[in-house]
Amino acid sequence: MRKTINKKLLTVLAILFLGIFVMPPQTAIAQQTKLYVDPPEIIDEALVPDSTFTIDVKIENVPADPGAVGIEFQLYWDASILEGVSVGSRLNLYDRRED
Repeated sequence: MRKTINKKLLTVLAILFLGIFVMPPQTAIAQQTKLYVDPPEIIDEALVPDSTFTIDVKIENVPADPGAVGIEFQLYWDASILEGVSVGSRLNLYDRRED
């Protein structure tokens, strides 16, 4: 009877050892939501006065739950150099394409 208890105890300890020390922990690394301007800068000598260019404001790593309820940002520029011509909005939080 004593040998049976020792074998069971050794089996349980071996399983616990494998579970604790051998198997890697299953932790998820939370990524922060990121709001950014793309491209971050435009250096193009071909852009002369009255040229038009486009920038995108993008958001990444929006968690699925609870998701984004609203997004607000302020974009500033030097009005003596640039004129804001138009603003469009297209919000696609589920577009997972890599640009």
